[in-house]
Amino acid sequence: MSNKKTYSFLLKFAAAVIIFLGISYIVNSLMEKSVVIEESTIPFLQIPDNKIDSVISLLSLDEKLNLLVITKFEHVPDSIHNNSQSGDNFENIDSTGSAAENSRYLSPSIVEIPNYSNLNAITDTTFIKRYIESTLQTAETTAKNWQFIPFRLADLNGSSDSSFMQFYNYRLNFYQKIFRTKHSLMGIKIKPEHYKILDSLKNDSNHIVANYLQKLKNNIDFVYFDSKPETEILHDFQGMIISQIPVEQEFNNELVQELIESPVDIFITQQNDTEIFKLKIKSLLKANLLDEGLLNIKLRKIIKAYIWSQQKSSDKKEDQILSRQLLNQQLTEKSICLLNNPNGLLPIKYINSIPFYVVWINHKVNNTFDDFVNKYATVGSLLFKENENNWSGKLQYQQKKGIIIYVLDSLLTDTAELRQFETLKQGMRSANSIIVNFSKCQNLNYIPDSLACIQLHSTSETDYKFAAQAIFGGIALEGQLGLETNQKYRFDKKETTLKTRLKYTIPEDAGLDPEKLKQVEKIAIEGISSGAYPGCQVFVAKEGKVVIDKSFGYHTYARQISVKENDVYDLASVTKIAATTIAAMKMIGDGKMNLNDKLGKFFKNTNIDYTRIKPDTVVKIDTFYTSSIENWKTFLKQNDTLNINDSSFITTETIITKLTPSRNIFKVPLIDLLQHKSGIVPAMPVFRYMYYKAYYIKQLKEKLASIHGKTGPVFDYRSFDLPETFPDNTNLPDSLKQKIKEGFKKQHTEYFSKTYKKDSSDIKLTESLYLKNRYFDTIWRDTKQLPVFSRKVYQYSDVNIILLQMAIDSLNKKPIDEYLKKNIYNQLGLKTITYLPLRYYGKHKIVPTEIDRSWRYGLLHGYVHDPSAALLGGMVGNAGLYSNAHDLGVLFQMILNKGTYGNVNFIRPAIIDLFTKRRDDTQRGLGFDMPNRKAVVGTKASKKSYGHSGYTGTCLWVDPENEIVFVFLSNRNHPDPKNWRIVKYKIRERIHDAVYGAIIKNEDVLPEGDLVAGKE
Repeated sequence: MSNKKTYSFLLKFAAAVIIFLGISYIVNSLMEKSVVIEESTIPFLQIPDNKIDSVISLLSLDEKLNLLVITKFEHVPDSIHNNSQSGDNFENIDSTGSAAENSRYLSPSIVEIPNYSNLNAITDTTFIKRYIESTLQTAETTAKNWQFIPFRLADLNGSSDSSFMQFYNYRLNFYQKIFRTKHSLMGIKIKPEHYKILDSLKNDSNHIVANYLQKLKNNIDFVYFDSKPETEILHDFQGMIISQIPVEQEFNNELVQELIESPVDIFITQQNDTEIFKLKIKSLLKANLLDEGLLNIKLRKIIKAYIWSQQKSSDKKEDQILSRQLLNQQLTEKSICLLNNPNGLLPIKYINSIPFYVVWINHKVNNTFDDFVNKYATVGSLLFKENENNWSGKLQYQQKKGIIIYVLDSLLTDTAELRQFETLKQGMRSANSIIVNFSKCQNLNYIPDSLACIQLHSTSETDYKFAAQAIFGGIALEGQLGLETNQKYRFDKKETTLKTRLKYTIPEDAGLDPEKLKQVEKIAIEGISSGAYPGCQVFVAKEGKVVIDKSFGYHTYARQISVKENDVYDLASVTKIAATTIAAMKMIGDGKMNLNDKLGKFFKNTNIDYTRIKPDTVVKIDTFYTSSIENWKTFLKQNDTLNINDSSFITTETIITKLTPSRNIFKVPLIDLLQHKSGIVPAMPVFRYMYYKAYYIKQLKEKLASIHGKTGPVFDYRSFDLPETFPDNTNLPDSLKQKIKEGFKKQHTEYFSKTYKKDSSDIKLTESLYLKNRYFDTIWRDTKQLPVFSRKVYQYSDVNIILLQMAIDSLNKKPIDEYLKKNIYNQLGLKTITYLPLRYYGKHKIVPTEIDRSWRYGLLHGYVHDPSAALLGGMVGNAGLYSNAHDLGVLFQMILNKGTYGNVNFIRPAIIDLFTKRRDDTQRGLGFDMPNRKAVVGTKASKKSYGHSGYTGTCLWVDPENEIVFVFLSNRNHPDPKNWRIVKYKIRERIHDAVYGAIIKNEDVLPEGDLVAGKE
């Protein structure tokens, strides 16, 4: 091709492209204009009649009647369906197809937007738009795109408030724009109870409601009567009229003729009446008592509506599809109205030591409401008993002590409940009375505006769930009253609150994929089936929203008692952060302590008895013997020969001197204890109490070997009777056996007693084992003598946290348990967390740990596993705390919130920042562990995460970057402490990672299926 021809071709091609683009632009513009409908127009009526008439001409009489008379399926409330297959685009209809094939595309399906009354109470129009668009988007995919708009004629009855009508006008325009964009037909439902309202407006055309109805008639596509229609008020309505024929209607000639000649376009019949009605129409047509032209007029309007409603939406779909479940939940949450809030009673701020009661006025209790109230505070539920003597007086007595929540979820009109409510109302006080009214707005006529009142719009389980959370600040309240009931409760009345506590919700609400989050449960169950533990609890909160709070498995492998959410576990070393560290943060923030304070500041008696200490040995190293000390090279590098005693080394030249150590525990600052850099020997002086049997048996074996040359194995045993096999194959005289037996008993009774003896043996170690009090004092004396090395190197140690706890107790003059309950735990509403759980709970609520076969010889059930904690009384800094996962989650949500929870500040934010800051030399915070190669933490947790793990198979992690609180509790050491499968299979780390794997990123689109709109 020559250059000239090529140039000519390119010009023609460019011109063609320009023309094509121009035509496309014009077409698109026309399409856009066709979507934006001017006010007072019904868009589907603008479709030309000629195409519609050609379609009608192809329909048989039976096919016409199939479009005019529709069966209502009673099992689908407020919806209209039929058996035909629908969903194909009406553009498929043409003159070449059979009439029967074409008519199947006209299957009507009307769906009411769920909970429409909630929408008028919502002030967040962005959410409303998204909610309706989601509904319409679902309808678009299922051909159910005839929708009722959120409108109730009863809401307008008697209203003369111009602002209320402006609101309804605004919402109508708002809904109309969304519906038109989505090519959905919008209609209203009129019920029999509305007919009186319509009748009252016939002669009052200037009434504000009449004017609004006129506006409706000019802008909606259809009206649906759910009984015999009263159409006079709609005499000039151009859209479709759909009517439900009453049940058991007798279809005589007069009635059928009246119906067909009425403005009704589609008739809804009961299933048994459909064919009867159709046959009656046929007989009237055959007898020339009906004009088939009337049917065609109705069909023309119906088919136009279908053509318009089956067009595809022109707007772009959102990148991320929210589940219908989440949208419906948000609909309920955002529509809850706080109508009155005297003195800022709601959300409840202080719950410590305040009794709460829920009073059900309607003779029934909803467990969902009670269960969720109990997540925040201990609540007693009281059922109204009409015939009980002085019931009202008893309730008023309770009200003087606490807060009473009155629940109304039925209509109070001329009932015993109303009489009782009026009686109770006389004793209600604004300071401690809360009324929760479900659905029945008419009840507002009986509720004084001086009392705190929460209004909801239905009685679903979601309503009960969020009503409870609204009381305690689990959700923020922002809804308005969407109607008028009286002068006290006018349109748009509302109070607003902030979210102040944890919210209990579905994963998607917290930005987590519920399908991916199921991996958490899968791994937890895998741990049970693999024998890593008999049962566990998992708690996950993200962004202050609880998405998992579940229990799995059983207390033991006997599978007799399943783990419940309120069962408590031995937390082991998680106690270090859940008790001691938090107490230290609180006290330092309150100015009672300082990180640089020396430990000795908090004890009256800091004298140390050195008379029992062997003389210090200053060592001149020539040759030495090191078998009795591990890591001696590292030890020597510290150049700390002052504290090397003469049992550590055997040297050729030594100088023995008596010296008082330059360092001791009382000279260590608190910050070094929290950093585990104190230099204090890392073991409490308790080994002789734990291993007395092992040492004694060792001595016996050595003695027997010296006598007989050899001896057989010596087995552990629970009683003090020597086993028959001891000494194995050795003939000992009875006198020697008796002597051994007596020595063994003496060794035991030196430290312990099998019975409680006041002021002598009252430190309980198990059901039948007590430490003698004098040795409790000896442990403290020996603790004061613990060596302290001069060089500060990181060495994780129980001793550090135990000493810190002792300092806290000394300063407060009370045990740490009492201090924490009064200042932290009770105010947070924590109900399970405690030391010494047997004081409060039966064993059925306490998950047992291991069977001790070393020194206590028995099942540890409610008695702390950690030996140091046990010998010190069970209320110690390093271990001894019991809790369920939920209470730990709440406690550390407070820490994640920078010390605030329930609108109460517990710990100063600066203190929390200080304690949770990573210290590079230890890879820890103050008291807190942080992600490192040894930590039991998910690999995806941020480096700023902080938490701790415990020997019994527990861990807790807070991630401030991702706002995640993760708690895992188990009894992995039941019954055998040597069971480390939880570590082998990395159960805790994998569950933690599964939470991060479920985070929905901005670019993610949730998968089709149960998560898309329309399926719950």
